[in-house]
Amino acid sequence: MKKIRSFYLISNKIGAKYVDAILKNPKRFLKIISIAE
Repeated sequence: MKKIRSFYLISNKIGAKYVDAILKNPKRFLKIISIAE
């Protein structure tokens, strides 16, 4: 249970960083998505 919780917190932090990056530079993020696909 603790492992799952800590993993959730870490992924939440990473998610927050991505959201921040998307808001700062949406065009670059769209390029990254198109490359990933």
